[in-house]
Amino acid sequence: MKAVVDRFEGEWAVLLIEGQPINVRRELLPAGVGEGHQLEVMVEEGQVVMVMVDEVQTKTAWQNIWEKIERLRRGDHLK
Repeated sequence: MKAVVDRFEGEWAVLLIEGQPINVRRELLPAGVGEGHQLEVMVEEGQVVMVMVDEVQTKTAWQNIWEKIERLRRGDHLK
């Protein structure tokens, strides 16, 4: 399943899986994972048991964000 890291709350990471927040112990995430990272997760019996970073989707998401920021800076939304 696809997921995204929404935020961290203490020892917990809040992942959005199909738009639903799921709490996962931070230690289950790969090193270096932060807010906005796109993930592939395996869920068994309602629990996340495996997490992998989707590097391609993460890079694409960040590129889209930066492109939107640049359009805002240029004032494209005001035209």
